[in-house]
Amino acid sequence: MAGIKWSKKEWKYVLDRIKNGDHPSAIISDLNAKFKNKRTRVALEVRLSKLGISYQPIVEDTPIEDSVTQVREKRDAQFWRKRYSDAVKQLADEQEIIEQIAKHAEALPPAQPPKKVAVTKGISKEELVMLISDSHAGEVVHPKQLSGINEYNFDIACHRWQQYVNTTIDIAIGKMKGYYFSKLHALFLGDMVSGIIHEELLRAAPGNIMEWTVNYAHVLAQGIRELAQYFDEIEVVGIIGNHGRTEKKPSFKDKYVNYDYFLYLFVKAFLSLQKNVTCSVPMSFYASHEICGHQCLLLHGDNIKSYQGVPWYGINRAVDQFYALLNSSGNQIKYVFLGHFHTDGTLLKPYGRIFLNGSIKGTDEYSVGRMFTGSNPTQTLLSFHPKRHTFSFPIDLSGDYTFKHPYKYSSSNEADVLEEIRRQT
Repeated sequence: MAGIKWSKKEWKYVLDRIKNGDHPSAIISDLNAKFKNKRTRVALEVRLSKLGISYQPIVEDTPIEDSVTQVREKRDAQFWRKRYSDAVKQLADEQEIIEQIAKHAEALPPAQPPKKVAVTKGISKEELVMLISDSHAGEVVHPKQLSGINEYNFDIACHRWQQYVNTTIDIAIGKMKGYYFSKLHALFLGDMVSGIIHEELLRAAPGNIMEWTVNYAHVLAQGIRELAQYFDEIEVVGIIGNHGRTEKKPSFKDKYVNYDYFLYLFVKAFLSLQKNVTCSVPMSFYASHEICGHQCLLLHGDNIKSYQGVPWYGINRAVDQFYALLNSSGNQIKYVFLGHFHTDGTLLKPYGRIFLNGSIKGTDEYSVGRMFTGSNPTQTLLSFHPKRHTFSFPIDLSGDYTFKHPYKYSSSNEADVLEEIRRQT
């Protein structure tokens, strides 16, 4: 401290500590406490330097390499602890969603499955497949804006689904006399609800995403329940589309966070008492599914780039890459089912076929205004034999339908439950 001379006692104390190998940084606090001065470490080091008195530098207990390793290990431990914590929280959230939906969704009363029948000689025993996609429930298409080409709203979405169910029963049970379909595969390929990522669709649509999701799931479940009266076994599989995602920008992590996923969970809950129906809701955006011994790939198709129409070349290339990827893991894909493009069609491949499904919605303002095209609302009905694909019918769903017993919307509080789940997660 400037202006205060060093006393002999102070200086002797410092020199004794230096001889003992102490560093000035360790001496200064003891010095000030003992002699009641406010000297600084820098001042002490300057005085020692002027007098030519050296002292031992501070030496680390461990080499620098060891210190670096310790820091890295500490950071790695923190990183993995966070990853583990996040994984546990994510799994807990997923389980919470599933449990809450199962808890609050009131299951439909089970329908009576058909009686077992003996298949006589000459009857082909096969499995039936319903491709179901692109209903965009909640969207409104105004007929006046399309000069009467198409009209669409939530009621029409429900009617077209019921007509698809009725037509499937009529073909499988009433018309295909030379076939016996013991099993039905109801394959949902995504974009079942209109979603919240397109502002122009929300402006014209009554209701909200929660109501569309729960009510349409209730209607879909009633259709599956009706089909369960005619087939010994029904397998339901649902994959997500792009319209149901919760953010405008597409992501590849956590793609299952999607209103299609919620809808399928509600369908599963509504059908929980129907013993001859099983529901699979994968978290992946695609699914591998076996039909009559054939391995099939379910894919919505939104990640296949499209320019003004159906990208036939892009579909071929994407499916070939997927085929190679899955085959490398021992999954021998033979048939592929795609939604998204609102067009029914078939592409032949050396290993099998690619089936494109139409849409329940049909022509809308976007398809006409952007691409000067449109298509009737169609869904594809297929049959498979252990040795082959037998037939595929595009089921035209256009027209006005009246039903003696139309499917009903959900009357309970499932929409409120879904809103609460969405808010929490």
